[in-house]
Amino acid sequence: MREEGIVKSIKNGNVIVETVPPEGCKGCASCGAASPRAISLNLSEFKDIKEGDCVTIDVQETAMMKVYILLYAIPLAVFVLSILLTYVLFREPLWSFISALLATCFVYVYVGRYVKGRSEFSPKICKIKHGQ
Repeated sequence: MREEGIVKSIKNGNVIVETVPPEGCKGCASCGAASPRAISLNLSEFKDIKEGDCVTIDVQETAMMKVYILLYAIPLAVFVLSILLTYVLFREPLWSFISALLATCFVYVYVGRYVKGRSEFSPKICKIKHGQ
């Protein structure tokens, strides 16, 4: 998947890119693609990038699917398994629910750190057009 964007600022080795919605998406409000959003990218690959440059950002579909699985499927599985396991052990619905929530929170924290620390999940700048 590719997105177009404009470099808004460069700070501490990170590039802040504001995405430009595609022409067909501008009047639609059905998804988040219709509104601009800011993406922070690592500057290590491109040293000649400047504010105001138009860039093309490439997001790998396989990386996106892995992130979706990590963010949705694994926490859901942990929630369901924890609630079942603690209910079998304690026979108390309230404590089962609370322990499942705590387990899910821990999984979200771990997954967030895991995804944030991996460069394979971050979008990459694949083309730069200097100026606007």
